[in-house]
Parts: sequence; C-alpha cells; structure tokens
Amino acid sequence: MKYAIAPVLLLFSMLSHAAPFIAIGDLRLYLANSGTTSSGPIKEYLPSGEKLESWNRLASIRIFSNLTDPNAYLEGLGKQVTKDNPAAHYQILRNASGVVVLDFLTFSDLSIPQPYAEWNLMKASYVPGEGLVLYQYAMRIYMFDDTLPQKVIAERQKVLTPFSQATFLEANGS
Repeated sequence: MKYAIAPVLLLFSMLSHAAPFIAIGDLRLYLANSGTTSSGPIKEYLPSGEKLESWNRLASIRIFSNLTDPNAYLEGLGKQVTKDNPAAHYQILRNASGVVVLDFLTFSDLSIPQPYAEWNLMKASYVPGEGLVLYQYAMRIYMFDDTLPQKVIAERQKVLTPFSQATFLEANGS
C-alpha cells in the first residue's frame, strides 16, 4: 500500500511547484522570464509550449519607477510606435470603467529572416512607491498576408474585454 501512495505524493509535489501564471480570460500564460532592465523590473509570460525566441502570444508586466502618468505614457508610446514605423497604427480606447488601453499594430523589419506583424494591447497604472506599472498582451503573426486584418480583429474581439479586466496577479498551478 505504501508503494501505491508514493506516485500520488510525487505528483502532488510536482503540481504544487508548477510555474506561476497569469490569466487573461481563459488564456493562461506562464512565467517565462523575470529580470530587470535599465528602466526597472519586467516579467514575461507565454502560453504553455511557447518560447521567448518565437512566441505567438505574450503578456508582460513592466515597472518604470521614474514615471507617474499612465495616460501620458500610453499616448506617447502610441505616437512613438507610429514615428518609428510609419506603417503602424494605434488607437487609445477607454471603457465604461475608465480603463485606458493602447491598441496598436506594428511590423518588424521585413528584411529579417522571419518577419512578423505584432498586435499589442497595453494598459498602465501608477502605484505609489513603485512607479508606473505597464501591462501588455501581444500577438505575433509570422506569416501575414491579406488575412492579417481579420486575424487582428478576431483576436481583439476575443481578448480586449478580458485584458481590460485582468488583474495580472500571479497564481501557481499547471
């Protein structure tokens, strides 16, 4: 009998030490990278099975300790995206709850071996004593053609409300 219990205990032990994740609606994204940049801490999350080198969906949390105005940051970032890439488009959305979301589509350099389009949602808040906290959800499309607009619209319709409501609080599990 004690030998039958050992695999169950091993499985329970493995599950209790599973990777931290965040949820955006029904999508679970698992911690893939945690570190510090020159502007502050960053955590990046991916769906199970994806890698940072070639992800399709990514969520991140960044803290900018020297910034305090979420709306100014999002507006400035939108303008910078279109300045850096004239083919990019952005819009600032505000829901009924007052959540402000930057929604933009940009493109990698087409001369790289695997060019992509990248659609992003970002929201920000100021946390006293921490700084500006930026929350991001992004989708990369590596093979894009005339169906790109429909892919982005479908993802936006699926993810915009859950993203706006997401707390980005980490949980542990499989």
